[in-house]
Amino acid sequence: MQCLKVTFTELDEGKGAFGPESISPCAFPKYLVLSYDLESKTVFFPLFWDFEYVESGNFTGFYRYQFKFRGDYYLIGVLPKRLVSKVEVVDVDYNPDEFIPDNNLRIMTVRVPLEDKSGVDELIRKYRENNTIVGARSRDGLDLRNVNGKKESFSMWYYELVFQFAGNYLGFFNELQEQIPDFNYTPWSADHNVFPRQRPYYK
Repeated sequence: MQCLKVTFTELDEGKGAFGPESISPCAFPKYLVLSYDLESKTVFFPLFWDFEYVESGNFTGFYRYQFKFRGDYYLIGVLPKRLVSKVEVVDVDYNPDEFIPDNNLRIMTVRVPLEDKSGVDELIRKYRENNTIVGARSRDGLDLRNVNGKKESFSMWYYELVFQFAGNYLGFFNELQEQIPDFNYTPWSADHNVFPRQRPYYK
């Protein structure tokens, strides 16, 4: 099956909140590429990706890249020509279904004060039992805030939670709001679907 082989002039693993889960430049998610090699600076992209050199318009001299599935754009951006050495179409054996997201699952990120972690863990367990939450991962971190004109750091706990879209996710957030009135979360959107290669991130 055809795929895109892109050779870059520089290539590194990006460092995300939960480790090196992307490839730079432009932080391409590893779960959306077939393979990569840092030594040769090559990345094999499934044919859901487009890399097009722009010859006119606002981004003349750049490569426009985009990841598209079912007519929807998941990622889109531009790269300077100096970062792209070569774009080729090659044949590689792969399963395209690995790059189609599960629209029944959504990812939400939640950030709570460290002292509230035990209560949130208990709430997550409750919503796992009814399959509203079907996967999760978490880590500690710091939150910088301005207090009386000075920046202070606060110990926080970060969660990425996988929800069944049809589940009682509103109930979870209502209860979380009751526990922690000032908790922070990232609402989901179309690009928060879960891809097959992403599922192993969550337990």
